[in-house]
Amino acid sequence: MAMEGQPEETVTGVTACSCSDSERIREWICQADLLFTAVGVGALDAIAPLLAGGLEERALRGTESPCNVLVCENLHNAASIVKDKVSKKLPKSVRKEALSRTGFAGVVVGRMIPFLPQTLREKDPLLVLGEDYWVLPVDEKGLIPPVPQVEGMVLCADFPAEEARKLYTHNMAHAVLAYHGYLEGYEYIADAASDRELFSITAQATEEATAGLLNAYDLDEEVQREYAAILLERFKNPFLMDTVIRVGRDPLRKLTPEDRLVGAARLALQAGMTPKALASAIGAALRFDPKEDPSARELQRRLENEGVEGILRQVSGLDPDETLFELVLRAWEGGTSWRASFSCRK
Repeated sequence: MAMEGQPEETVTGVTACSCSDSERIREWICQADLLFTAVGVGALDAIAPLLAGGLEERALRGTESPCNVLVCENLHNAASIVKDKVSKKLPKSVRKEALSRTGFAGVVVGRMIPFLPQTLREKDPLLVLGEDYWVLPVDEKGLIPPVPQVEGMVLCADFPAEEARKLYTHNMAHAVLAYHGYLEGYEYIADAASDRELFSITAQATEEATAGLLNAYDLDEEVQREYAAILLERFKNPFLMDTVIRVGRDPLRKLTPEDRLVGAARLALQAGMTPKALASAIGAALRFDPKEDPSARELQRRLENEGVEGILRQVSGLDPDETLFELVLRAWEGGTSWRASFSCRK
């Protein structure tokens, strides 16, 4: 089933099985050169025994060729975490040998694949909507050669810089649109991105974060600016149907010191730039209160009990003497409209 006006591509040559079929998965892992995980952080414990079982079998059979596990999870140090979980499930008798032939590499996943509305899932349970974006940065240092070539896969020598680029550009800008868009009553990210003023403040936040990234990491300025510009236009894609509530969910995590908003703002400050747009987004995030999000409900409960200053100290790790602390307080005092909170700071 295709979306009206959008190309449809039928995926073939795929075989699937249930995670309960551990013997089949064990055999498939024995035959694989590359394994990809894309299950979500909450399911990593469930797949670790399956990965371990296949790697154990490879060791028992004396398979010489390496197997590389590409960890496509939205989690810092995801590859190390998965490797540790798998290692603990491997029998000691084969652990060293199995791990010596297995690479675990982090992956920066930039393609946006939104959750489908229930109506579309009912019409076609196998339908997947995805944007036409094919770049897949992979941590070269985590791989054991030879590595099969995959279209779009880019091996990165400085993977931490690529992770930071994704977190403080893509995830950051997405969050700015989500939190401001929520306050403005938008349902979809594309609608928020099409608001000229909201797009402008998101672009300014991206400029602030870019200054911080270029100062902190060895990134090519032209590449970074092109990445940011293309990204902002990608958010306008109406066919993704990504909601502001999905993108903004779990604000308690997204307001922590090293995450997309506070982390980007601190980098901007280190680069000598005042992160006005980022501070405004943090202020908007503090007002994110959809009832269906447990984290948002908990944030509002804590705001009532601890006050905004308490949240900035305890959740975001900000000191009252920090410039960012003051900037966020000003944004908070601007009220529920991001337009007001942003314009109050000249």
